[in-house]
Amino acid sequence: MTSQPATRDPGLQPERTTLSWRRTALSSAAVAALLGHHAAEQGWGPAAIAPLVAIAAMGVVTFVCFRRGHQLHHGHAVADRASIGTVSAAMVVCALIVIVSMIDVR
Repeated sequence: MTSQPATRDPGLQPERTTLSWRRTALSSAAVAALLGHHAAEQGWGPAAIAPLVAIAAMGVVTFVCFRRGHQLHHGHAVADRASIGTVSAAMVVCALIVIVSMIDVR
């Protein structure tokens, strides 16, 4: 009996990963829309600067996630550390902005 080298069957893992990047993109776009609504309610003065920066961060997340999902869908399954790092940094920036804007400084 000779042992054959095991071939890797990726199964549905690439599809699940692609879908998770797309879900992240859609949820970040929804957060950006909510932040835009919040900025519009506050008026477009200085109080809207923080939500607008968070909207920009969520825009970056949306773009990177859609691009990464597209890459995975077309077979580019190599780990993309730049995408992961960019999304992580943008999420931290957005979370900090939301936390700071929720603190009531009196």
